[in-house]
Amino acid sequence: MRNLFSQPKYTIDTSSLLAMLNRGEKYDKGVFKKLWADFQTLCDAGKVVSHIEVQKEIKGGGIKDQIAWIKTYKRIFQKYNLPDEENVIRDIGSRGGHFVSFLQQQKSKSVHADPWLIAQAKVENLILITEEAVNSPKKIPQVCIALGVKSISIFGLIQEEGWSY
Repeated sequence: MRNLFSQPKYTIDTSSLLAMLNRGEKYDKGVFKKLWADFQTLCDAGKVVSHIEVQKEIKGGGIKDQIAWIKTYKRIFQKYNLPDEENVIRDIGSRGGHFVSFLQQQKSKSVHADPWLIAQAKVENLILITEEAVNSPKKIPQVCIALGVKSISIFGLIQEEGWSY
């Protein structure tokens, strides 16, 4: 249950959630049980949120375990914060070049949460957790840098929280 007195610190991307939820992935919850428990504690405390668009991406994947988890933790998936998030997305597009390519990735998918997630992080001053490649200009970390949003990986979350395993 979300603590009404805590403010979110992080927002999490589909890539990071799946890196923990999926068997055989980098941070498989069956292998990294303490990490998974610590992460869920952050969710329960209201420190981790995500965007409703991330929820849609995971639902679209149709994998039973993932869908069960997002149903249990549906409270972390926040609705649109309009018009503020739209303004951030417009700012991304107005920069041209690879920023436009970043936004156009949604045309090949039914859901593209990345712009909304970045906008959520910018508007709410959150740290964005993602496993996307840091050096690709069309990926979340580079867009975050351009917008002054801090992004980290799950390993960065472990460091940020001072956890050791």
